[in-house]
Amino acid sequence: MGRLGVPPSAPGEGLGHREPGKEARIADSTRETWHAPDGYDDRLDHFRNFFAAVRSRQPVVEDALFGLRAAAPSLLCNLSYEKQLTPGGVAVPVR
Repeated sequence: MGRLGVPPSAPGEGLGHREPGKEARIADSTRETWHAPDGYDDRLDHFRNFFAAVRSRQPVVEDALFGLRAAAPSLLCNLSYEKQLTPGGVAVPVR
């Protein structure tokens, strides 16, 4: 037995060197790539939508709850990094 209780294999036969399954070949053959048109600026589109909602007094598509849900994982990661916490909530000594 090799490391981690896995039998040793010949080069090219280990993890990551297997033949892709039929589903993977189908997914690769039907994959499409999308590119934004030349000159498109997502920030400009975002601001236009926001200011149009403010002028018309209509709710914006990305309301505050949507923003919180989108940003919460990043905010929690930054907070745990800042406080040096592990996933279990235990403080890790700073080196």
